Parts: sequence; structure tokens; C-alpha cells
Amino acid sequence: MTLLERIVSVGFLAAFLAGCGSEAQQIDPEYMKNAEQIGTLRREIFLRTPSKEFDQMAADDKKKFVDTFEGNDKNARMYWEGIKNPRMGGPSIPGQTPTPGS
Repeated sequence: MTLLERIVSVGFLAAFLAGCGSEAQQIDPEYMKNAEQIGTLRREIFLRTPSKEFDQMAADDKKKFVDTFEGNDKNARMYWEGIKNPRMGGPSIPGQTPTPGS
């Protein structure tokens, strides 16, 4: 069994054990509303920061942005870099070269 086949097998097993079967999973509307508000706030702050540099945010914007990560500056910076420099393509698979534009 190749590494890819093992990964796929483990993925199916994990999905089955997590309850991803024939039953429809319900999404909490309040959770979705809150997640959308947080995402919108993060994006607005990013867009109004002229240099797009994390440390150049206005002080009140930086506080709001970091607060959306429960005060975790490291996670906020990682997210900021992800917005600033989005990865092209899907998730990488160890040992596989990504195809440009996929």
C-alpha cells in the first residue's frame, strides 16, 4: 500500500468515526454568523492597512485583529501572512510536486 493510499484510507476511517455518514450534519446558524463577522472584520482590517505589513496596522486595528485570535499574536501573524501571501494550489502531499494553478 502506497503512502497516498494509506492517507486516503485513514481519511475515510476518520470521517466514518467522526460521524460523517448518511446523516446530514446540522450547522449552527449562530456559529456561522459569528464566523462570518470575524472573517469580515479581519479582511477589512487587512484591506485598510496601506503597507499590508502586520506591524504597520493602526494600534486599535491590531488589538481588534489579535483579539479575534483570543489574544494569540503568533496565530494572528500567521493568518495575516496567509492573507498577504496566499498559497497557490491545494494541500501538499509529501513527496509530490504541486501542479501550478491547481
